[in-house]
Amino acid sequence: MVKIPQLKNKWVKDINTILKFSLASVDPYYCVLKTIHLNDDNLTIAKTKINLEKIKNIYIIGIGKAAIPMAKAVEEKIGVKITGGFLISKNQSEGFEELIEKGFQIEFGSHPIPDKRSIDCAIKLEKFVGNIESDDLIITVISGGGSALMVLPYEGISLTDIRELTKILLRSGATIQEINTIRKHIDRIKGGGLAKMVFPAKMMTLILSDVVSDEISMIASGPTTYDETSFFDALTIIRKYDIEEKIPENILIHLNKGFHGEIIETIKQEEKYVQNISNTIIGSISSVVKAAEEIARNLGYTTLVNSKKIIGEASVVGRVESAKFIKMVENDQYVKPACLIAGGETTVTVSGNGKGGRNQELALGAIEQFENYDNCCLISLATDGEDGPTDAAGAFITGASLKIARENGLESKQYLKNNDSYSFFEKTNSLIKIGPTGTNVNDLLLMFAFE
Repeated sequence: MVKIPQLKNKWVKDINTILKFSLASVDPYYCVLKTIHLNDDNLTIAKTKINLEKIKNIYIIGIGKAAIPMAKAVEEKIGVKITGGFLISKNQSEGFEELIEKGFQIEFGSHPIPDKRSIDCAIKLEKFVGNIESDDLIITVISGGGSALMVLPYEGISLTDIRELTKILLRSGATIQEINTIRKHIDRIKGGGLAKMVFPAKMMTLILSDVVSDEISMIASGPTTYDETSFFDALTIIRKYDIEEKIPENILIHLNKGFHGEIIETIKQEEKYVQNISNTIIGSISSVVKAAEEIARNLGYTTLVNSKKIIGEASVVGRVESAKFIKMVENDQYVKPACLIAGGETTVTVSGNGKGGRNQELALGAIEQFENYDNCCLISLATDGEDGPTDAAGAFITGASLKIARENGLESKQYLKNNDSYSFFEKTNSLIKIGPTGTNVNDLLLMFAFE
C-alpha cells in the first residue's frame, strides 16, 4: 500500500499491515453483515427487533460513499423479503451490477462539491419514498459524503448558491458539525427531512460515522434523525468565520427568514416524524484506532492511543502532536519500537491557491519536528482514500523528509503558506495513494519510533 524508501523494509511492512487491518475493521459490508440477524420472520438490526409478519414491504435506502457495499450486505441477509431499493453513492463499487439485477435503483451524486447530479439524486429519492406506506419497513444505510451527494434545497435557493456556499465553508476552517448545521437549514431532506418523508412507516438506520463526535444528526446532515440546531446557530457560524458578505444572498435571506419564524425549523426530538425510527452507529474512527492498536501490539510495538477525537487546524495539529511525540522519543518514555495512534478530523483554513488536503497539510506542518530523526515516521491519511480534492489519501514524513525537500529546492513553510501540500509531497515522492477504500470514517494518524 505505502512505499517509504527511507525506511527498512521490515518497518514498511509493519506499517502496511497496521493500515490494512485498521481499514478492514470498518469495511462497510462486514460492519452491516454482523449487525443484521434474521430468524424466520424475526428481524434484529443492532438492538432493535421487529416481526416481519406485520410488514407489507421492505425497502432499502442507501446514502453515502459506502452505500453500495452496505446495501449489498442487507440484501444478502434479508434476500427475497426485500421489495426494492434506492441507493445514492459517489462511485460504482463491488456489488453494483448485482444489486441492479435485483431491482435496485442506483444513482450517483457529486462530492465534495454538489452538482446537478446531487439534486437529481434527491429528487428521485423523494419520488421513490412517495410510494412507501404506513405498514412498510425502510432499512437505511448511511455513510460519509451524503451531505454533498444528495441535495434538495428550499425554494429560492439555487444549485449555484449551494455550490458557492460549500466552497466557502470548506475553505473557511469550519468544522463538519458547523458546515452541516448550515446545510440542514437550507435543505429539505437533511435535518430529519427524510424521516418526515417516510412517516409513518418504520425505519431502521445503520450508520458508518465520518464525524469525530459520532453525532448521528451530523452524519450526512442527519436525514433520518431529529436536529438540535437552529437557524440562529447557522447564522452564528457564518458570523463566527466572518463570511457573511461572501455567502450567496438567497441563502442569507432564507436563514434570516427562518430565524424570524417565517420558515419552519428542522425536525425536533418531540416530533412524531422520528418516533418510528432507530439509528445505530456500526463503525467509526474509534474502531480503526482500536484495530491499529491491537495489530501494532501484536507486531511487538509499544502502543499509545493519543486521541480518537483530534480536531483543529491541520498544520497546527501536525506541529503540536509531532512535537509531543518527538519529546517522548528523546526522553525514552516508551520502549522501541513504539507506535502512537490517533484519529479524528482536522480542518484547513485556505488562504493560498495551492492543492492539498487536511492530512497532507497535517504532515507538512509536522515535517520540521521530525528532522534528523531517521528512525521515526509519521503517516496521516483519510480512511476513504481521498484527502480533500486530490487523488492521495494523505502523506508520510520521515527524519530524512526535510533534507530531501531542501535538496530539491523546496521550502516547506512556503508550500504550507500557499496550502500547496500536494505539490510538495508529490515532488518528494511522499504522497500516499491507495485509491478509494470503500469506507469513510475520518482520518488516521500514526507516528512510529523504530529501533
